[in-house]
Amino acid sequence: YHYRRFRKHLAILAAVIGPGIIVMVADNDAGGITTYMVTGAQYQYSFIWIAILLWPVAYVCQEMTVRLG
Repeated sequence: YHYRRFRKHLAILAAVIGPGIIVMVADNDAGGITTYMVTGAQYQYSFIWIAILLWPVAYVCQEMTVRLG
């Protein structure tokens, strides 16, 4: 009984987290990570306002992706 319940909870967790994991893996390749490091080292916190500005945009995109399936 506990095994079925665990599998059900695991399936729900995978359905909720799945789109985020796919986007995370697709967006963070070696070139991207290198670019993030170089940009961070060069500009430090001067671009933090862009990240704060884009958080709602990223949330809306993720929400639309989840709703569309």
